[in-house]
Amino acid sequence: MRYTAAIELNHLAHGDPLTEAARAALEASAVNHFRRGNLDVELHDVRLSARAGGVFALHATMVGRSLTSPLDALTMLDDAVRRALIRTGLFEEFDVARRRLEVWAA
Repeated sequence: MRYTAAIELNHLAHGDPLTEAARAALEASAVNHFRRGNLDVELHDVRLSARAGGVFALHATMVGRSLTSPLDALTMLDDAVRRALIRTGLFEEFDVARRRLEVWAA
């Protein structure tokens, strides 16, 4: 199966924008965590982009036989993002409880 998912997070440090280096580290860490935890799923077109109002969105397309539902795909990506936030020390800078999750067939 093939799915694209998006996870939007509000950056809580409004006066202190996320640096390009921090953004790149978060994106790379999410990819690494995803690949370590999901060896039989390929990750494509990953991008972490800034939106208005301090919102950041991570988009990724996942391809693999073990993706049996949209919920599987979203859960895998969400887990990788949460682990990446912790690993990079950015967890407390984002409103993880109110994140917006979307997934659709690609």
